Amino acid sequence: TYASSTDLNKFGGRFKYSKVINVIDNIDDSISSNISRVIIRRNLKAIVNQFAQYELCYGNRFHINLEGRNIKSTGFTIPGQNELLYLTDVPNKNTDGSLDVRFQELMSDSIREYEKMGVKFKDISLPNIKYSVPTYYVVAPAECSSNLARYDGVRFGHRSTDGKDLDAFYKQTRKDGFGQEVKRRIITGTYVLSAGYYDAYYLKAQKVRQLINQDFLDAFKEVDFIMGPTTQQSAFKLGEKVDDPVSMYMNDVYTISSNLSGVPAISHPIGFVDKLPFGLQIIAPHFKEHELLNIAHKYQMVTDWHLQTPEICKEMD
Repeated sequence: TYASSTDLNKFGGRFKYSKVINVIDNIDDSISSNISRVIIRRNLKAIVNQFAQYELCYGNRFHINLEGRNIKSTGFTIPGQNELLYLTDVPNKNTDGSLDVRFQELMSDSIREYEKMGVKFKDISLPNIKYSVPTYYVVAPAECSSNLARYDGVRFGHRSTDGKDLDAFYKQTRKDGFGQEVKRRIITGTYVLSAGYYDAYYLKAQKVRQLINQDFLDAFKEVDFIMGPTTQQSAFKLGEKVDDPVSMYMNDVYTISSNLSGVPAISHPIGFVDKLPFGLQIIAPHFKEHELLNIAHKYQMVTDWHLQTPEICKEMD
């Protein structure tokens, strides 16, 4: 999870955002409208950074043919050794109702495009994925509470000029520096880690997290990837769900299971609903980022959704 300047306020770093959690969530620098740009950046980073732990993740370099705009990853072909996986049952098991028919049509269209590429699909079930939301919102706030404790105004970041004593200085600094959502997570995390509640909440959540991870490990013994919708709906209006955080959290139902398991995932656009983009996510096994980027790039080579601008953006211009 990253917090923008709105949430972290004056604690935001050079680019006005900072990590709320270091372990569970990491978007790195992989936000782009084009997969090839992501791969080029990661290639450059792999060349510059020669630390052992980085080579473990990215030792398999991405090969780029700039003339043909074709990206080929070592050791991966389509169709792969196993069948690809499409979670048709996720919408029914993780929401109050099925995925809206308009979004289902976009998913079906993207599946047909992948099938033209030679991808084979099969349905599976991840039995513990339905516990992802409650598990995440116990584990994540707990780590958030611990991780953001360093922002006290003494060592780095925003420093309040108010406060009559040290205690008041700490309080005023954190009050000014954090937004409402970050404060909510800090309070929740402090609660679940407190004496008497650690075993009841945090420890149990970590056990469920391992069950979710095992579901992924079992699934990837049969398939190369897991595909499904990224969200339940298109983007909601800015500030629309501020007063209903639970409803806002439920929009993460399809994505946070990969955060808990630590597997890489990517989302790419597959169409528009109500003038807003909708995405399909692809989840890969651990340390298979190169294959993940490869298949997403192949999809972008036969479609142009990533090149299209939402109508709402044109209206704002």
